[in-house]
Amino acid sequence: MSNFTHKYDIQVGLDLTKILTPEAIPGIKAYLGVDNDNELLSAIAEDRYQKLVQALQEAGFEVIRAGFSRIEGRDRDEQKSTSTSSLDEATDRGSSSEQKSDQLSLEEFSSALVSLLKDEQRKISDNDGEIIKVDIDATYISIAPNFDVIRKEAGLDDEMEFNFEELNDGVILISYTDPKKQQLQFKKISKEELVNAKG
Repeated sequence: MSNFTHKYDIQVGLDLTKILTPEAIPGIKAYLGVDNDNELLSAIAEDRYQKLVQALQEAGFEVIRAGFSRIEGRDRDEQKSTSTSSLDEATDRGSSSEQKSDQLSLEEFSSALVSLLKDEQRKISDNDGEIIKVDIDATYISIAPNFDVIRKEAGLDDEMEFNFEELNDGVILISYTDPKKQQLQFKKISKEELVNAKG
């Protein structure tokens, strides 16, 4: 670094939703040699980082410092990352913001979500209501499940919307209609409720 006189401040974007499609995940795991869903994000980050470093080195540049983080929802329009930790630190921690000791695997999460939504839809439909949107805490699960399968198994409308958001409270937020109250209603689901839903 002592040979450098100037530096570029560049943020390089990566859209994991295009990479981690449900049908692509098994192949990506095999390519990266990863068995655990919770290790997949770190493995992809490291793989893409090495390719980026190689490309920059071939162009005559050296990387001084690097970081990897999720783009915060409130800053998405500006595409601004808020993390300052190094890539090595994030990888060593196994991207701790995405991994928690009580976090479910992708398969467990999908199963629990189906069970939960089945139960909630039954309660809501008893009052002539309907689930119209489900928000999932983006810091709790980093890989999108197959929402088409979840809609089908939970008996939900094909047009029902799933979103990833940063939720301040709970890991799931269900938005549903209630004709009796004549306004949109919301129900927050905690981590404990989600874990219990998987049976």
